[in-house]
Amino acid sequence: MKVTMRVDGLDKIAKLLREELPARVSRNVHLQALKEGAEPIRAEASARAPRAPGAPDLAENIGIGVMRGGLGGDPTVGIGVPRRLFYYDLMQEFGTVRHGAQPFYRPALDTKAVEAIHTVRKVLWHALISRGVGSTRASAGGAGE
Repeated sequence: MKVTMRVDGLDKIAKLLREELPARVSRNVHLQALKEGAEPIRAEASARAPRAPGAPDLAENIGIGVMRGGLGGDPTVGIGVPRRLFYYDLMQEFGTVRHGAQPFYRPALDTKAVEAIHTVRKVLWHALISRGVGSTRASAGGAGE
């Protein structure tokens, strides 16, 4: 399963990142913001994931990783488990013929998406301000703090 979330309204920050920061710094800033924003969703998914006796446990191995390719080459992160260790997380999420669904990824996204968006916005804004791009005034649609 692949869930894509698009956030509109960050056009001014995105323009500043594209035009005024070097490409390498911009990519690193994007990835840092996305990883920090994904953390509340990852933590919630881990808390909601079914647990079974014995190790290793699915819930303790949910992580955040950089996705290759991304959406149109944009920096992208994913939340999930290493497939070489855990192949059954999506069976838990969606169920099978013999096993009912026990969703944990989608409810985590549903409950933590707003927090994730605010975190990404805050990290991007602070990165811009610390590099002297923009101003400390809330000129990006209320993005300043």
